[in-house]
Amino acid sequence: MPPESTMADLNKGIAMMRWSRVPMPDQQDLMNALNNGPAFPATVSFDVRWSGGMQKRKTLRNSQHRFALQIMETAATIEWQAERGDLRLTSDAGTAKTVYAFVGRERNGIFF
Repeated sequence: MPPESTMADLNKGIAMMRWSRVPMPDQQDLMNALNNGPAFPATVSFDVRWSGGMQKRKTLRNSQHRFALQIMETAATIEWQAERGDLRLTSDAGTAKTVYAFVGRERNGIFF
């Protein structure tokens, strides 16, 4: 994923990930995919946004494994679209409900 496809401001608890027309084979159904059946050329696009940070902040730290994580709970939405020839499937972002989402900063290894 190219760096310009993402943005984050962890101090504000917001982030974005956007990618358009990514080539993705359409194998139509699970059984076809598991059996390595025929695939058709298709593309997918998505726009994921995390916002409304600063609700709750948490810090997780494990010195033994040299790992630290600071997170902020947020809301999140995703808009998604797939295209194959004349067929187009599009999500309905207006009906989305966030169950749990967060943005955060991780440190590990030599950065711990």
